[in-house]
Amino acid sequence: MFTFTIDGKNTKAMDDAISIEQVTKNDQTFWRICIHISSIHSYVKANTEIDKESAKKVESYYIGKYFFKSMLPSVLYEKVGSFTQNDDKFAISLGFLMNEHGVIIYEGSQKFQYHRSIINNNLKLSHQQANLILQGKGQEGIKPETYD
Repeated sequence: MFTFTIDGKNTKAMDDAISIEQVTKNDQTFWRICIHISSIHSYVKANTEIDKESAKKVESYYIGKYFFKSMLPSVLYEKVGSFTQNDDKFAISLGFLMNEHGVIIYEGSQKFQYHRSIINNNLKLSHQQANLILQGKGQEGIKPETYD
């Protein structure tokens, strides 16, 4: 599946991603969509000092382009758990099948499937790049941004 992130230029941690794949069933076209959240618990063991400290902080804070409070050490959220391009990373994923009208289709007895996964981010997009694609301006001239 083609997987990508959409984040601001100054984002340090790409912790969510989307996968899209076109699927044909019984001569009908559908889209398989998966939404992925970084599975930091795969890297942080329960009841360790890092786990206890992050539980106290609960969340990270951004105001505009400024990042000033992290619940985890930067090496964990920026490198290890971040969906960096072309690296396999652990995720928690929600998947569903959607028809051309945006209606979510049952697969068996469920509309949604939740699972642990390993994803590989094919492309990092900025918000501006994603908006150009959604406006039908195509991908020509849109190059993945670096987030150094």
